[in-house]
Amino acid sequence: MLPFENPPPTPANTLAISGTFEPGGIHATARDLADGAPAGSGKFIQIPRSTHVSVLFDARVVRAAQEWSERLLHLSAASGAAPSFRPVAGWFAGFVGLLVLTGPFIRETVGPLLLPAPSSTEPNSNENIGPDGAAKYDFARTDVAMGTPMLTTSAQVAAFSILAVIILKFWDPMRFVHIFQGDYLSSLLLLLGIALLAWHRKGIAATLRVQLITLLTAALAALMLHFLVMGWFEITMTETWLIAARWLRFPAVLLAVLPFHLAEEILLGSVSARSPLQRLAGALWFRLLAGGVALGGIFLLHSGEILLVLLAFYIGAFCVLQRLGMQVVRKSTGSPLAAALFGAILLAGFVLVVFPIN
Repeated sequence: MLPFENPPPTPANTLAISGTFEPGGIHATARDLADGAPAGSGKFIQIPRSTHVSVLFDARVVRAAQEWSERLLHLSAASGAAPSFRPVAGWFAGFVGLLVLTGPFIRETVGPLLLPAPSSTEPNSNENIGPDGAAKYDFARTDVAMGTPMLTTSAQVAAFSILAVIILKFWDPMRFVHIFQGDYLSSLLLLLGIALLAWHRKGIAATLRVQLITLLTAALAALMLHFLVMGWFEITMTETWLIAARWLRFPAVLLAVLPFHLAEEILLGSVSARSPLQRLAGALWFRLLAGGVALGGIFLLHSGEILLVLLAFYIGAFCVLQRLGMQVVRKSTGSPLAAALFGAILLAGFVLVVFPIN
């Protein structure tokens, strides 16, 4: 479970704190660290209803650290007051505001007016005209995944995920980027995406029917959205601004995760094939299957990628928000490739923010 072996001796007077929603192995490790302090000077505390990340912002953790310091340094008891939660409330209010504005922002940036008008010689060309008179694409005729039952596509995702996890046991193609455990996630999506695209190769041609300006505006929207959200986090809550060393890794991670996002769009079919809720549920189901297989690899094949477990809740929350944005891009442009590029840029930025580099 640990990313290192033979840790150094535990210093005296060590306070080890763990969240109750962390894996049992993490609890045991924290307890061992506390028990290893000389002369029984260590202490282990579990914070109820907390995760690996939430303990960083938990008033109970602050108070436990205060009491520990007071006892060791023989200080007078503090008032028990913890830092105010008003900055957190301010961050959350601003973040919600950004989410509310995201949909209109994406629609204005990658709107359907950027698409070419349909040729008058095409049969049923009126079908390519939106309610506002703007041109739109419909890949219903060419998307081979439109008629594929969800059970079949789920079996494909699960089977290829198992194959990818087995390959990663022996070879990690993204190891060269040196992103601690983020390289594993990128490699998993790379192998899974390539396998799915190879299986549904007949549907790739339809995704290429898109203007370059549409792809550029989708990429611009994703980058601007990344800067807006990460900038808000940076000035209010926690460090999220990417340094040069992380930006140098961005192109490699983007290219690695793009095939999966494109394959996901192909599996979901055209916009008219499923309702927005069905598309969202289907995409999250595919990702849950891949994540479940990766989880099995962690515990059965001992891959050691424990950060994927510790950050599972936050990765899941990101996936929901990312997919909602991708659906706006797909509906506005009619292009699976534009939606895939938009989502891949957001995921690449997320990976480079949350995973350490080494």
